[in-house]
Amino acid sequence: MEDALIWAPKARTWQPPTEIPADTPIGLYEALRADVTAEALRANQARIASSLRACAARARAPWGLGDGEWPDGLPTVADGIAHLREIGWFACRFEVRGTPDGRFTASLLRRDRPILGNPVQLMPVSTGAEDAAYPHKYLRRENLTRWRQAALDAGADDALFVVGGWVREATAGFVGRVEEGSISVPPLAADVLPSTTRQMLARWLDPLGIAVLERDFSLPTMPDAGVGWIYGNAIAGILPAVIASRSDTPRAHDARLPPWLDLAAVNATIFTGPPAGPAESDGG
Repeated sequence: MEDALIWAPKARTWQPPTEIPADTPIGLYEALRADVTAEALRANQARIASSLRACAARARAPWGLGDGEWPDGLPTVADGIAHLREIGWFACRFEVRGTPDGRFTASLLRRDRPILGNPVQLMPVSTGAEDAAYPHKYLRRENLTRWRQAALDAGADDALFVVGGWVREATAGFVGRVEEGSISVPPLAADVLPSTTRQMLARWLDPLGIAVLERDFSLPTMPDAGVGWIYGNAIAGILPAVIASRSDTPRAHDARLPPWLDLAAVNATIFTGPPAGPAESDGG
């Protein structure tokens, strides 16, 4: 089975690439699962369209895309999901490349179920903003791959960027600090990923009167029984997390989450199937 497909505009279908798409100055991607819900799918399309306009602005490309507009002839996120379901992939990286003069390509890169711990172990790394900054899902992610591999080598599941003492995000997902009555997430103004999964969490919590607060926060210097952590992305879903350290190996019961945070119910608004947690790890 092919692990990569590219959109053929004349045939209006996905085909195996005859060559690797050339690097372009403008590009981004969205992680997608075949069992994404309709609500999450709409949020994914809106987010990637917004990021595409932001990419154009940064590259000073005169694409002329208005709010909610999508390039003519380019398949949408829904088109990618439809093909994903047709060919039986679990998930993909929906990638868009563009040139300043307005030529676009789209591709699907196969992704399998992630293997994550229970809870997800996050290894903090102190770094500068220029290394951790991730304002949009650009195609080049060498720094993220490097830090994630360092975390895996240390026995953790992902690296957690800490910039100037403030928690930002992991290499492959958003991170939230859970306290009684609220969840804190790093502010988007700090160049963190505008995560669709984090948006879905806020929507689920809103009827409960639970606030999702964008604010700066640091890692606790000592264990705090009143604080829990969550980790999420569009393939794994939202999972309990712990902050790993060399001196204290995290255990499952260290993921302190309040009873009002029903992660199974939250994930049901994102996927029609279960989250890609430890029970599903052997599938990919």
